[in-house]
Amino acid sequence: MEDDVNLYRPKSLKKRDAHHDAQLAREVETINRGIRRALGPLPLGGLPKVIKRKPLLANPGSPAEATADPDHASTPSAVVP
Repeated sequence: MEDDVNLYRPKSLKKRDAHHDAQLAREVETINRGIRRALGPLPLGGLPKVIKRKPLLANPGSPAEATADPDHASTPSAVVP
């Protein structure tokens, strides 16, 4: 027996399993029914569309200006050995 062959590994099916598909559809319908019971039906026309926007970040101008801090100028006394 070769090391890379696992005899207990599940085999992939060549065709779809109709019973498995029916079980998945039944489970999804059960979940949807519970959600509709908890939250109520959707409004007429569907949910309102929410536009997602990127946040406007502060643009410092140049990288040198962003890193330069006049309060903490590099002086020999400010350098930690």
